[in-house]
Amino acid sequence: MKPCSQTSASRNLFSRIDLHVHTKFSKNADDWLLKQLGVNECYTTPEEVYSRAMQNGMDFVTITDHDSIEGALQIAHKERFFISEEVSAFFPDDPVKIHLVVLDIDQRKHEFIQELRFNVYDLVDYLNKQDIIHFVAHPFFNMSTRLQLSHIHKMLLLFKYFEVKNGGKLIYQDDFLIRLLKTLTPEKLWECAEKYNITPRGKDPWIKYMVAGSDDHGGIYIGSPHTCIPKAKSVDQLLSFIRKGYTRAEGEGGSPIKIAHSIFSVAYRHFSAGKTKNQTTYNLLGHIFNQYDQAQSLSIKSRVALFGLYHLPEGSFLSGLKKQSRFSLLQKLVKSDPAFKQIFQQRFEFNQDDQRLLKAITAFINRVLIDLIPDVLQKPSSFMERLEEIKLVLPLMIPYLIGFKTEYRDRPLMRKAAKYYLKDDSTHFAVFARDVDVRDFIRIIRAQSANARNFSYRLFCNKSPKQSAQTYFFSPMKRVHIPAMDMEIDLYSLFDIGEAFYKKHIDKIYIHSFNSLAIWGLILGKWMQIPVVMRYPYPEVKAFFQKVPKNNINFTKKTLAFLLNLSDHVLLSSEKAKRHALQYGVRPKKMIFTRKSQKVRIVSYDKSISGYELTL
Repeated sequence: MKPCSQTSASRNLFSRIDLHVHTKFSKNADDWLLKQLGVNECYTTPEEVYSRAMQNGMDFVTITDHDSIEGALQIAHKERFFISEEVSAFFPDDPVKIHLVVLDIDQRKHEFIQELRFNVYDLVDYLNKQDIIHFVAHPFFNMSTRLQLSHIHKMLLLFKYFEVKNGGKLIYQDDFLIRLLKTLTPEKLWECAEKYNITPRGKDPWIKYMVAGSDDHGGIYIGSPHTCIPKAKSVDQLLSFIRKGYTRAEGEGGSPIKIAHSIFSVAYRHFSAGKTKNQTTYNLLGHIFNQYDQAQSLSIKSRVALFGLYHLPEGSFLSGLKKQSRFSLLQKLVKSDPAFKQIFQQRFEFNQDDQRLLKAITAFINRVLIDLIPDVLQKPSSFMERLEEIKLVLPLMIPYLIGFKTEYRDRPLMRKAAKYYLKDDSTHFAVFARDVDVRDFIRIIRAQSANARNFSYRLFCNKSPKQSAQTYFFSPMKRVHIPAMDMEIDLYSLFDIGEAFYKKHIDKIYIHSFNSLAIWGLILGKWMQIPVVMRYPYPEVKAFFQKVPKNNINFTKKTLAFLLNLSDHVLLSSEKAKRHALQYGVRPKKMIFTRKSQKVRIVSYDKSISGYELTL
C-alpha cells in the first residue's frame, strides 16, 4: 500500500482515521503525578474529539476511552463514527497489564469484554470468535513495571494487529517496531510458541498488520499520527479494509515535548474547570491553549492577571500587595523575556510541532534558576526564603522532566527486543569528556580488548577545539562560587542536555572528565534512568582535596560520595584507586576494573555516524 499524504489528490485515494483517542470519560489516570494531584487523564468532550478529528483531516472518527464506551455512546448517531474502547487486559499468571483497542463494538460486547479482560487468553479467543478487530496499543509501555521480553513474545503469538506509531510514545526511533514486524519469520514465531506452549492465533500469524493512533488526552494532537486505508465510502467498508490488513501507519510518534504539552493541556483544563484555585502559572498556559482552543474562554480574573503581568509597571499596587509576591516575580520575568512578549501580544499560535513554547518556558525557568541556585548553594538556609520562586518554576519544569523520563522508561525492553528479533545490539553512548581524553580512552580500550568491533559515541563537552557532527557543545548559564567547598561550578540547562539525549537516542552515559557539565548529565541521566558509567577521577580528586579548607572537608566528601554513587558503575584502573575511592565513600558494589578480564569492551562501529560507541 502506497503512503498517503495530505495532498488534495490523495484525498480521493485514501481515508484517514485516528484509531486511539480519549475523552473525559477516561477518568482514571495511570500517571502517578496526575493521581497525586487529583487530576483526571483527559477533559476533552466527545463532541470536541469529533469536530477536531474532522478539522484535522480525518475521514472517520472513533473514541477509545479506558474500559468505557460512555463517551462514544454520546455521539454514536454521528456520520462516519463507530464505537471503540481501550481495554486494560491482564496476563493471568503475572498479572501484567497491557492495553488492547477493540473496534466497532456495542453495549453487549463491551460488557462481555469487561468480564473477560482479566484473562487475556480468554479475551483474545472471544474477540476472534466475534470477529472484533483488535490491536495492541503501545506494546512496550510498561504500566506495571513488570513487562518483560517474554510478554512481547506472547503478544506476537496472540495478536495480528499492532500500533506501531503512538502520539504519546516514540517507539525506539519510530520505525523499530515496523522493522520487527516486517522481518518476523515463521521459524522465530514457532520457536516462541514452543517455548511458551501457546498456539499462534490467526492465519499466517507471522504476518502482522500495522495501525497508528494519537493516544490524545489533551485535545491537541488528535489525528497525529493516524491510520491510512484505501478510500472507504462507509464505516462497514472501512472496517472491511482494516480486516484485510490494508492499513498504513502515518504521522510522527511521540516526544518529550508532546508529552509535556499534553500534561499542560490537561492541567489547564483541570484548573480552568474550577477543580482548584487558579494559579498565575496556569493562567499563562491557559492564555496559550485558549488561542488554540477557541471553545475555551479565560475567566475575567485570569484576563486581569495576564494583563497585569505584561502591561502594568513593576512595583504597581498589584505587585506591592505582598513582599516578593509570586505575581511580582512572574511579572518581572515575563516583561524581560522576548519570547513571553510575543505570547502576550497575541502573536503566539500554539503548534504541536513548534518548540517555541519549550524555548520560552526554558528561558523562563533558566532565568529563575540562575538567581535561585547560587543563593541556595552558598547559603542552604535560604532555601525556605526562596520557596516562592521554586513553587513558581516547578509547575512549568515538571511536565518536561516527566516527558523526558517517560520516553526513556521503556527503552531497555525495546533494546532487548531489537537484539532478539533484529540482531541489533547497537548502543548510543554519550561521553562527557574533552576530545583528547576520549582519544586516549579509545586507544586504551582497543589495546585491551581482543574482540573490539564497532563502537561510536556522541561527545558532550563545555569546550571543544572543533565542532563536529558527533560533538555537542554546551555553554554554561552562569558560574557560581561555593564557599563551603571552595570551588566554582557552572550551571547548565537541563532541558538542553535532555533534548540532546533524546535527539541522539542516548542509551548509556560514560563520564570520563568529571566537571560541572558531567554533574548535570549525571543528575539528568539518573532521572531519565539512563545507565551511567563513570571513570573514577583519582588524580583530580586527590589534587582537589589539597585545596579544600580543612573545616569543609567532611561536607565536600559527602557531596562527592553522593555524586559518585549516583552512577551505576565507577571504573577503577588500579588497587590504589580502589582504596582511594573507598576512602571517599564509593560503594564497593559499584566498582569495576578496566582491565581486559573485566567488563569493559568495545562493541560496535557505526559508519553512518562516523564515530565510536562504548558499552560496558
